[in-house]
Amino acid sequence: NNNPEIQKFELQYSIASEKVNEVNTIPNTEFGVGYFVSEPETRTGAQRFKLSAKQMIPWFGSITSRENYVNALADAKFEDIVIAKRKLMASVSQSYYNLYANKAKQEVLQENIKLLETYETLALTAVEVGKASAVDVLRLQMRQNEMKQLKDVLHQQFLAEQTK
Repeated sequence: NNNPEIQKFELQYSIASEKVNEVNTIPNTEFGVGYFVSEPETRTGAQRFKLSAKQMIPWFGSITSRENYVNALADAKFEDIVIAKRKLMASVSQSYYNLYANKAKQEVLQENIKLLETYETLALTAVEVGKASAVDVLRLQMRQNEMKQLKDVLHQQFLAEQTK
């Protein structure tokens, strides 16, 4: 209801539908009156004024053919509405799938961060005992920071997709 592209197509369809009524009509009758200041002489005598009436009548079948043509144009505009709605539904569905995949990636990264925290605790214990070096702890912390940064990037992508 709020999509401007679909609203545009619906407005075009309503305009095309209204043109059917416009095509069905015949032109108005035209009346004319004239008064001669100087009376011209013709074969039938002097003319003082002139009256005229004119009605344009279309050829047989031309109104129905115009009506059929405009109806076909309106049907084409309606098909544009249907196509735009289907494209919108497809893009919204695709966005939901992207959001779901992004959320799943974030959950996996969170689990990996928890595992790295556990490994860091184990590495710190091993350093205290003297079985590991501080370099191992620093490597785990670096990897943990990389995971947190990747999770932040995924969160920003999630917000962008959600806005879309």
